Amino acid sequence: MIVVNDNGRSYTPTIGGLATALTTLRTNPRYEHVLDIVKRRLTAVPGVGAAAYDALHAMKKGIKDALAPQGLFEDLGLKYVGPVDGHDRSAMEHALAQAKRFGGPVIVHAITRKGFGYDPAERHEADQFHAPGPFDVQTGAEKPKGKIWTDHFADHVVEIGERRPDVVAITAAMMHPVGLDKFQARFPERTFDVGIAEQHAATSAAGLAMGGMHPVFAVYATFLNRAFDQVLMDVALHKCGVTFVLDRSGVTGDDGASHNGMWDMSLLQVVPGLRLAAPRDVTRMRELLDEAVEVADAPTVVRFPKGPPPEDVPAIDTVGGCDVLVRNGARDVLVVSVGSMATVAVDVAQRLIDQGIGVTVVDPRWVKPVDPALVELARTHRRVVTIEDNGVVGGVGAVLLQTLAAADVRTPVRVHGIPQEFLDHAKRAAILERIGLTPSAIALEVLDDIARDSAGDSAGDGAAEPAPEGRTLLDVDGSR
Repeated sequence: MIVVNDNGRSYTPTIGGLATALTTLRTNPRYEHVLDIVKRRLTAVPGVGAAAYDALHAMKKGIKDALAPQGLFEDLGLKYVGPVDGHDRSAMEHALAQAKRFGGPVIVHAITRKGFGYDPAERHEADQFHAPGPFDVQTGAEKPKGKIWTDHFADHVVEIGERRPDVVAITAAMMHPVGLDKFQARFPERTFDVGIAEQHAATSAAGLAMGGMHPVFAVYATFLNRAFDQVLMDVALHKCGVTFVLDRSGVTGDDGASHNGMWDMSLLQVVPGLRLAAPRDVTRMRELLDEAVEVADAPTVVRFPKGPPPEDVPAIDTVGGCDVLVRNGARDVLVVSVGSMATVAVDVAQRLIDQGIGVTVVDPRWVKPVDPALVELARTHRRVVTIEDNGVVGGVGAVLLQTLAAADVRTPVRVHGIPQEFLDHAKRAAILERIGLTPSAIALEVLDDIARDSAGDSAGDGAAEPAPEGRTLLDVDGSR
């Protein structure tokens, strides 16, 4: 039994063939009513009424398609029940009981109203309070809040659209959540909502790129998982210039386990030719997005987290394509900061400096492919620490470790990231604290590593204890 809760929306009004079919049924609920009248009147005719109704009932498919076309479901082998008022408990119980009696698959079509019973929600244009922030219960007015990463992206992609008529925007039923609503308002003919179909969005982006456009597909990081095959075989294989903008990357916290964007930098590492950028602040987001849409012969990715961005973290120097954020003292520790973890990395550096440890902090900006300058920096430091808001398996730190091994750089590397587990629902700060992605926890581990190395050198034994879950300490030859 399949129950379709049809309120005509996901975040925004639904689109596409299935949505159109459901709308047709929702707006033409005549079949069951007409059939009930015919049954009562025919069976009331003495002698022939019941037989006449049986004959007529045998032709029910033709009647049903004429009154409420639903061939889509019957062609799929699904018996259809509905539409039913999803807010009417007795009607729903009757429909479910009826469906239960069928000897095969059945779809129960329940009609509901999103936000039903709370007027401010029903009138809320963006998403009918799908995921509201704090608001006044009496009026529904949302409390003022500052700009988040998405808002800054929304503004800048419009600026890009103004100067680049070939840039088009694609969303998978999330126009407002990913910040493409402003682009849609300014360039409606260059904005495409494909519905909840990330796979189709990626493939259609490849087609648009082949046609001379540069698509920007904005999507939550965790939802790109659905379209991996299309990114690999439709976009990357054909060297299509498509930019994927991954909102809500890293730990999102109280969206639940499914919404943490902790997989993308691992999955996308295996895609040949793909370039992946992780901006640390809004200025870098704008710069990297500008650079991404200039790439016409390969897919590019720009990822950023949920929530308000930090203050800009300025660079004091550049080495190759890497921004140097901190350089103090001897070359004891090289901290490789990935994206929004820059503020954590800078804090870690200050804690180490306070203990007399020399530190360099770099932000690669483009984390895939690995910048050759990063390899040389690792070669000239005594220890490397990577910090990323992605799974530790196959992420930026792991790939850097492989790259250093291939270059015969034997500097020890400690990888800090998210353990490969489904994270429990909690505030972002609480999750980061639990998994050890905080300045104090990381700095303490670095100091412990240095102390163990010093003790090992003194004793002639450099063996180290296993690292806590979510962090690994490896020499490039794989020894622990």
